[in-house]
Amino acid sequence: FSKAADYYKQVRDNEANKKFHEDASFSLYDCYAKEVEIQIKKGLVEDRKVVKLDEREKGKTISPSEIPGLIKNRIEASDYYLTRYKTDTASAMSYLSAETFYKYDQFPEAIGRFKQIVQLFPKEKVAQYAANYVLETLMIAGDWKQVENYILEIVRSDVVKGFGGEEFKKSLEEIKRGAIFKYAGSLDENKNYEIAANEYIRLVDENKDFPDADKALNNAALAFSKLKKFDTASKLYQRIVDEYPKSDFAHVALFNVGYNAERFFDYERATKSYLLLVDKYPNSENRADALFNAALVLQNLQKYPDAAIQYEKYIKLFPKKDDIPDIYFQIALLWEKQKNWNKLIEALQVVIRKYGGDKKQNERIVECHFKIAEAYKKLRNEKEYEKFLELTIKKYDAY
Repeated sequence: FSKAADYYKQVRDNEANKKFHEDASFSLYDCYAKEVEIQIKKGLVEDRKVVKLDEREKGKTISPSEIPGLIKNRIEASDYYLTRYKTDTASAMSYLSAETFYKYDQFPEAIGRFKQIVQLFPKEKVAQYAANYVLETLMIAGDWKQVENYILEIVRSDVVKGFGGEEFKKSLEEIKRGAIFKYAGSLDENKNYEIAANEYIRLVDENKDFPDADKALNNAALAFSKLKKFDTASKLYQRIVDEYPKSDFAHVALFNVGYNAERFFDYERATKSYLLLVDKYPNSENRADALFNAALVLQNLQKYPDAAIQYEKYIKLFPKKDDIPDIYFQIALLWEKQKNWNKLIEALQVVIRKYGGDKKQNERIVECHFKIAEAYKKLRNEKEYEKFLELTIKKYDAY
């Protein structure tokens, strides 16, 4: 076919006699196409395969490869013919050339050619394949914004009707949502936190049923937190709790609502959020911290009886936590703050009974005896005061 190709090329390029110009132009293309097939079978030309996005190694730099001369000739002959003559095989010829540039990772040229196919042959099935290639190529390049833009361009035009109507449109919408998510992620990685957050929010606002909507809101909240915009972040965390209560992010979001509320002195909201987490998410790893924080907030608000209730609940729910001795002692201190000396004595006696034999608690046991002595002094019980003062000294000396 190579000799025939030389002949057809001479006829095609003969400007003086154009009688057989069209036939020679197509035959030249056909000769090159068949010669490429022969050379591939002989192993003289690489049979380059299409490598899709999910088949490529993540993070690997992609460099364009040189297209072999014989295949270049086929492409040139195809382009020459298609720019001058009409044929029923025009879409197939154009598609083959565009796909070749894709195979050799020459993406800018491939994208331009595939887009042209979509524009020229919108009612043919090949247009759908070409559009998918445009999206595939843009995704390989990580140009997520252009993925979204191209989908919008297709969906807004009439050509989508030629692609299979609503079914294809639905698949494009799924790709678009994923592209927005990826685009926001790339912005986040590049520390463009505010733009990233707004993209995540836009994604959810436009697609309430997006499978990763909860994750998108969580990522947006984290981005605003990095900017120290904690109030804005808190509102997003609250959205997760309200709109996606079954999300894996919901319990963490609720904890963050409480934490940020506490940071901005909204103690009522903080307590409410912490306690809601404790009641609603029994398997949350933040449950113990939430309950402790709620008790501590109530304590700082001088709502001592309420704080005591939550501390006691903490002991009941998390009896094996390392800080349980501290919690028992903290409950006693709440009675001291209320100047309820009898309750104080009773609570301190509990600490002594439970941890009197624990060497790690020796210092605290000494303090418990002293506080009991002081409580009896407040009650004007000199006998018990002297007794526990003496026990304090003994415990201290032993310690």
